[in-house]
Amino acid sequence: MIMYREEINLRENQDEMDRARLKIFRQGLELDLLKSRMAEIKQASLEPSNPIQCLAQLLMSKEMSDITIVIPGHDENFKVHRLILSMWSVVFQAMLFGPMAEGDTITLSEDPPEAFSWLLAYMYTGETELPSVELALQVYLLANKYLLAHLKTVCSK
Repeated sequence: MIMYREEINLRENQDEMDRARLKIFRQGLELDLLKSRMAEIKQASLEPSNPIQCLAQLLMSKEMSDITIVIPGHDENFKVHRLILSMWSVVFQAMLFGPMAEGDTITLSEDPPEAFSWLLAYMYTGETELPSVELALQVYLLANKYLLAHLKTVCSK
C-alpha cells in the first residue's frame, strides 16, 4: 500500500512536471511567434512606402551604386547611381554615358562637398529646404554648372 501511494505520488509529480514542460513549451512558442511578429513589424517599418523613400534609401545605403564621385579634401566619397544623376542633368548624362564617359570614378575638384551632398539629396528626394543663404548660393552655382533650372529657381528664393 505504501508503495502504491509512492507510485501515485510519483505519477502525480511526473504529470505535474509534464504540464509544466508543456506550459514552458507553449510559452516558448508564443515567445517565438511574438519575436517573429516583431521582426516583421520592424522590417515593414524599414521598408520604404513610396518612390521618394526608395530613392532616399538608395542614396543612404549606397546599394546598387555604379559610380563614385570624389571631391578632393572631403573624407567620404559619394557612391551614387548614373541613372539618377543623368535623369536630372544633361551635364551628368554626357559625363556618364556620352563619348567622353569617365569610367566608374569621377573627380569633381571644384564642387564644395556640403553643397554637392545637398545637390544629391535634391536629386534623390526632391528636398528643397536649404538651411542657410551661404549653402543656397553654393548650390545655386552647382545647379547652374549642371544645368538644373528648377534647382536654380529654388535657390534664388
